[in-house]
Amino acid sequence: MSALNSSAEDAYVVRWFEDADVSDFLALDRAVWHRERDERWFTWKYVNNPYVNHIPILVVENDGDIVGARPFLAFRMRAGSETVLALQPADTMVHPEHRRRGLFTRMIERAIDHYTSREPAFFFNFPNQQSRPGI
Repeated sequence: MSALNSSAEDAYVVRWFEDADVSDFLALDRAVWHRERDERWFTWKYVNNPYVNHIPILVVENDGDIVGARPFLAFRMRAGSETVLALQPADTMVHPEHRRRGLFTRMIERAIDHYTSREPAFFFNFPNQQSRPGI
């Protein structure tokens, strides 16, 4: 899951989250959401998920710094007799100094490319006014 995605015209790299990224992820969360989260919260929300065996987070790296993140929450969804894995994007972040450069789009495109040939069966979300600029 370490495949990279970068553009020749810039130094942004979209890649999968690594364990060493936790503190940078939390720093980005503080910068974007203006809240204090800790490693315990991160583990509860993204690591201790019984439905996936990886941490489903894409990050954008620029000059060694994490400047974007596209986390997903994994759920089992049931319709009739069928139960499938679904992912919900959550807490998407792009550092204010790196916005309007297509990073949001790159992260979701990378996720779609990755998951097209494997679970989940679908993504779902609850868009709102905050997410509208990402459309």
